[in-house]
Amino acid sequence: MLASAGKLREVEHLKRQIAEQIARELAGHRGLKDRIEKLGEVEVRAKVGEEGRLFGSVTVAQIAELLAGRGIEVDRRPHRPARAIKTAGDHPVTVKLHREVNATLRLKVVPEE
Repeated sequence: MLASAGKLREVEHLKRQIAEQIARELAGHRGLKDRIEKLGEVEVRAKVGEEGRLFGSVTVAQIAELLAGRGIEVDRRPHRPARAIKTAGDHPVTVKLHREVNATLRLKVVPEE
């Protein structure tokens, strides 16, 4: 393809469209980050044995369900706890919404009664 004036204008137009789309997506992800971080502490109930250790661990699917229950839909794959959550107590969870946007969710694991 030759680099004619018309083709160069077309390429510049496509670049602008892509940049605008990325800016819209980032704005949406930043809004979602604000909503997640405004939740404060989110509580999850789990079966706890001796010394506050869980039978199993809190899963990514459970975290996604907690957020969905509060009207925040996120993909299950991108959020990961810093380490597996296997004890009762407070745990920070990073929710990766975009490669440039991460939200921190404060998760409190409490024993089931």
